[in-house]
Formats: sequence, C-alpha cells, structure tokens
Amino acid sequence: MIQNIGFKQLWRDNYVGIRKVALTLLLSLGLSILLVLLFTKDNPFTVFGSLLRGALVGKRNIGTTLASTTTLLLNAIAFSIANNAGFFNTGIDGDMYMGALAATLVGIYGQGIPAPILVTLCVLAALAAGMLWALIPGLLNVHLNANVICVCIMMNSVANYICNFFVVGPLSAGKTVPQSKDVAVRFVQILPPSRLNIGIFFAILIWILVLWVITKTTLGYELKTLGQNSLHAQYAGFNYKMSGLKAMMISGAISGFAGCIEILGNYGYFLNEFASGLGSRGLLAALIVRCNIWLLPIAAFFIAALSSGSITMQAMTKVPKSLADTLTALFIILATMETLFLFDKRKKKPSAAKGDAHG
Repeated sequence: MIQNIGFKQLWRDNYVGIRKVALTLLLSLGLSILLVLLFTKDNPFTVFGSLLRGALVGKRNIGTTLASTTTLLLNAIAFSIANNAGFFNTGIDGDMYMGALAATLVGIYGQGIPAPILVTLCVLAALAAGMLWALIPGLLNVHLNANVICVCIMMNSVANYICNFFVVGPLSAGKTVPQSKDVAVRFVQILPPSRLNIGIFFAILIWILVLWVITKTTLGYELKTLGQNSLHAQYAGFNYKMSGLKAMMISGAISGFAGCIEILGNYGYFLNEFASGLGSRGLLAALIVRCNIWLLPIAAFFIAALSSGSITMQAMTKVPKSLADTLTALFIILATMETLFLFDKRKKKPSAAKGDAHG
C-alpha cells in the first residue's frame, strides 16, 4: 500500500539534497571566480554579471533560457525514470531523434488535417517512436543480458544515420544546410522573438505527473524497488523484466516528446543533428541532483542559463564561452562527490527520566 506523503515529509526527504546543491553551486562559483582572477584581467563580477544578463535579462534571453530548460528537463526526467529502475539509459539522444523524425513525417504528410488533430497526431507519433526505440535496448538487456549502455550508444548513431537519410533524401528542403521541409503545424510561441513555446507547460505537466507516479502509485514503488534491489523486487512479487521494460518505454516516450517540441516549437522543420548534445546535457542535469525528480527543474534551468548566458559573456568580456562549460564541469564533479558536504546528525543521548532523577 502506498503511503500518502505530506509536504513536511517531502521537505525533510529532500532538504539534504537541496542544501548540497546550493553549497555545491557556491563552491563551484568560487572556484570559477578564482580561475577568472588567475587567467584573465577581467573583473569577476563583470564576467558573471554579463552571464546573468545574457541568460535572464530581456525577452529574447529569458525566452532562450526557458526554451532550452524545457528540453533539458524532459530529457533529465526521461533519464531519471530509467535510472531509478536500474537502467542507465544513455540513448536519450536517439530517442529524441526518432521522436522528432516521427513528428516531422506526420507534420509534413498530414497537410490538410485540422490543426488540433494534426498536432495531436504529431505528439502521439513522437511518443510512440521514442518509446519503441527505447524498448529495443530494454528487450536486449532483459532477454539477452546485453549491456544497456553500449546498446544505447550504438543506437544513438543508428538513429542519427536514419534521420540523415530522410533529411537529405525524401524530406529534403533542397537547401544548403541539410533540413527537411516545413511542418504544417506549430506550437504557439511565447515571448517572441525567442523560440519559447507552450511546450514548456507540457514539460511542467509531465514533471508533475511523474512526481505523482513516483510518490503515489504502485508503479512508482515498483520502479524504485527494482532500482534499489532487483532481488528484493522479485521477492516482493514484481515482474522485474516487465518493470524494467516499462521504465525504458516511459523514458523513451518522454525523450521522443522532447524531440517533438524541438520540431513543432523551436524550428518548424527537422534540422540535421539539431539534438546533438541535448540528450547528454539532460543526463548531466539528472546526475547533478542524483536523479531526484523534485530537483530536476533546478538543474535543468542552471545548465540552460549557463549555456545561453555564456554567449553574451563572451561578447561583453574577454572571457571565452568555455568558462561556462568549465563551471558546469566543476559543478558536476563536485555534485557527484559522495562525501562532499556530508552532514551527519549527532545522535542525542536519551535524557534521564524525571522519576529516575529523583529516585
């Protein structure tokens, strides 16, 4: 039976994680300031001020940051679901590519269909494509004991090749840069001239839904039990093979939907290798907070802000964009240190009973 977890209990369960993320951020910022002082002549406050302005000030900047956060959050959720069930899904890029390709095919050849129906069909196609693509390494692992990481990495390349074939072949727009024809429907844009669209609301809804599944449902308990101890999951009567496949399918579907948002929201067509690095950055966002679903939006927004703000930082100062990548790397290294900021509560000795004090 799944217990009804209250807000106070959730806060206690996540307090240590939130505190470690905050302290890790401060430490990594301090180290980055030290690097600026040692290797450049710029004022660190000017450098990081320009980074913040590039990420958060103005409709275009904040819109770009939030648009990137949308994709990173979905990919981080997808990886965390699989990881919590014991599957290290490194095939997020491939799932995203296949979802994007499916949405593009439906969006191009579905011209004439009413827009609301066509959008729905594009989304369903992306979900199905990502889910089926992620199912392949799951099946190979469950039935043939194939290494999930190796299979997923290889399938990323296969997905890339398949998409390249369609973009330069049947779907080609005939332009210098390999890209497909325009899709017939788009998501509603927010904060123009940025690419932010209503996909961000879908991402938030998916995050809330996943939180509910993980904390309130039998499926969530089943997946967490499988990830913590597969033998215990079998002893508890769970079908660990089917549970693992469910986790991979959900993971692939969410990444496929992220690809759909990129096509219908950000581009309007399939741009060759548009998702290069998006899956791996989503994976890193999840690893920063140790796949804690509650903290994923913070990690996704942090990485997105660094990425979008670094362009302005490089333009306004002499500090290269690579500093933002260094800051991200420092944050990830520090966040994954098990014993860093490990605070153990001292056990208080039980006080003597009042009756004994007088006895």
